[in-house]
Amino acid sequence: MTDFYAEMQSYDTPSWQRFKIDLILEDMPEDEAESLRAALNDPDIAHITVSKVLSAHGRVVSAGAVRNWRHGQSR
Repeated sequence: MTDFYAEMQSYDTPSWQRFKIDLILEDMPEDEAESLRAALNDPDIAHITVSKVLSAHGRVVSAGAVRNWRHGQSR
């Protein structure tokens, strides 16, 4: 029987992870970051839409990464 838990514990992983969206926000000029935060906090703007617009402007991010950031913010 494979002990998945023990195997995963043996990996050298950081004790915390940063959301890709946070890294993008930190790298943007403040006016762009403010605009992105407004979009991220608007439930009417879909994850995929945020992903497509950011990617079109050279900040490639998946819809899943947007969803994860939003979920993390709601905790």
